[in-house]
Amino acid sequence: MEFTLAEAESIDLAKKAVAEMLTKPEDLEKLEQYRRKVARKKATVESQLRNAVQTQLEGVQTGLENLGEAQKVISEIKISMAEVEDVFHEKGAELSEVVRPIKEVNRRHQQLKTTSDHIHNIFNVPQAVSETHELIKEGKLLEAHRNLSELEHTRDELLMQLYHGDDAYVDKNTSLHHYYEELIGLSGNLGQSLWMIMNSATLLVTENPTKVVTALRIIEREERIDTMLVETLDLKGIPPSQIPGRPKKWRSKCIEMLETSISNKFESLETTSEQRIENKDWLMEHLSEVARTCYMDLQAITTAGVQCFPPSYDIAAFFIKRYHRGLIEVICQLIDMGLNARDIITLMIWIGDIKTSFAETLGVDLQSVGPLMKTDVETDLLKTCHGQVESNVRELMGNMVKTEQEEWNSQQPPECDVKGKYYTPVGINLFQIIDQNIQALAPLGLPTKMKVLKICLGALDEFQRKYRNALDGYYKDAVAGRIEPPCCVLYIIAIANSCRSCVEFTEQLKGKSVGLEALPVLVSFQIDTFEEDVYGAE
Repeated sequence: MEFTLAEAESIDLAKKAVAEMLTKPEDLEKLEQYRRKVARKKATVESQLRNAVQTQLEGVQTGLENLGEAQKVISEIKISMAEVEDVFHEKGAELSEVVRPIKEVNRRHQQLKTTSDHIHNIFNVPQAVSETHELIKEGKLLEAHRNLSELEHTRDELLMQLYHGDDAYVDKNTSLHHYYEELIGLSGNLGQSLWMIMNSATLLVTENPTKVVTALRIIEREERIDTMLVETLDLKGIPPSQIPGRPKKWRSKCIEMLETSISNKFESLETTSEQRIENKDWLMEHLSEVARTCYMDLQAITTAGVQCFPPSYDIAAFFIKRYHRGLIEVICQLIDMGLNARDIITLMIWIGDIKTSFAETLGVDLQSVGPLMKTDVETDLLKTCHGQVESNVRELMGNMVKTEQEEWNSQQPPECDVKGKYYTPVGINLFQIIDQNIQALAPLGLPTKMKVLKICLGALDEFQRKYRNALDGYYKDAVAGRIEPPCCVLYIIAIANSCRSCVEFTEQLKGKSVGLEALPVLVSFQIDTFEEDVYGAE
């Protein structure tokens, strides 16, 4: 015989219970007693179950009866609602006309009550406007704003009562508008005073922070008034356009004024082509002025400004972003003007210096906002710089060969050094050109320094070929007797000494260039070539 899972569990439990009762042989004598006890317990449980079932049945029966009654009531309500709706459609229009005078009286009562509440302010409008103008002229902006707020509050309350009703938008050009129209000009006058303060915020936060705080308190109050008024108008179903001059949005105007002041400051720093022509150091002076202005303004904002402005403005980050943008515009304008190699070097060194100095002294990381110069622009500038450097170096070295030839054919003997040895200035001039160009571009980094070194050594190689050809021609003409300058032999000696000095200068250059892996090979090549020139001359 198969049992379900529940039946099997019950049988197991019964077996365990019997086993617990009959643990000893003598317990069998109590078997009848146990049976009667179980029978009584079973009868009690069955009686409880019957009572519970009976109670549930009675409850269900009562519930069904109540549902029936509720259904009848609902049906009656539906019928009554339908009758009410029919009556409403028939009599609603008539009732509306009957109630209309009452509504109008109520509306007028509300208007009169509002007027009565503000009667003192209404009669004092001309005097209050005049006093407020004087307060603004005296710089007492908080008192002026308090007067203006009271006047505007009275006007707004009256206008909301005027426009709250069925004929709300019939007449928008009421005498009430004319009576309060001076408030628009008064508000604008106060706003101009605030914008003048915001325009000089970077200066005032250190010299007179009270002015800045006062202006910001007024701006924030107006922002809250805007929010509350718009919410009230929305609840009453009145468009904000019905209230003249609202919302003012002075916080947005404050931000715009700060941005305008920053833009004007950078525009005032712009340089002209005339300044560029008249002053060869124009770029350094211009960049120094830009850096000084940015540094002083950001220092004022990051130290004193953050204490004046509410945290929601995040004023330090705001100024850093705007000044970062202004620096990018300055750099782009300079690049568009067309820079020579010297100017490019100055500009790129300045960019690195300003990032470092701002980070170390102000804690302002301009790089975190973004690069001041794009990578492709920097690459193009470096190419231009390298090209100009190569052109200048090759031109200078070419002119040196011509100058040397003219000196060889002169009637004056060559110069002597402190030891009495003859020499020509070619060695000194040559390596001054190389060293100056390498040192000038060294701050731009090792890759740039290496590139310039290769350019100079390439130009030096070309110079050596031209110099050797000129020397060979001069030597052959002298031997053949085609030229007989009085100092020919002395110049041959001077040339040999100069080639020796070139070898020494090249060794010095090699010793200075620690860290440039490719330099020893290139310089060694130049040393060997100079030595060949020396031996050939000897």
